[in-house]
Amino acid sequence: MADDVRNIATLVLSVALFGVSCGKEVGRVRVDLGKTATQSMALPEKARVLFPVHADSFSYKGRNYVMLKVELLRQDKVVGSLDCRAFHMDRDAGGAGCGGTAQLNTDCETEVPPGGADALRVSTHLETPEHAAEFENLAVGVRIKE
Repeated sequence: MADDVRNIATLVLSVALFGVSCGKEVGRVRVDLGKTATQSMALPEKARVLFPVHADSFSYKGRNYVMLKVELLRQDKVVGSLDCRAFHMDRDAGGAGCGGTAQLNTDCETEVPPGGADALRVSTHLETPEHAAEFENLAVGVRIKE
């Protein structure tokens, strides 16, 4: 009984800490693989922003990554950008998640420059295009680290 209580307490603490590390979601940008999407979104200056990639489902052949390019915009001008390996596809690899089928690579984090941003432009592609992959409802989350 004591072990069960300890295991439940450990699980609750792990989930709580995990939620903090993923930050608070302030938006989501729906973007198909190989495409670009732009979305208005106010991001305050100096905020640490994380970009987990979400998919309702996916299938793939061969190890691969969804590569992510995020441009922070202010009045349609690029004020910051980030390129990273975002979503890892490898049956033997675990991934950090932020709930559901989201994956977050710690390289997919940036700081909003002075003056903030009022929009994001997001594009995705496969690191290794010859290894096919298909996604249902691919989206990039926008989370502010707290």
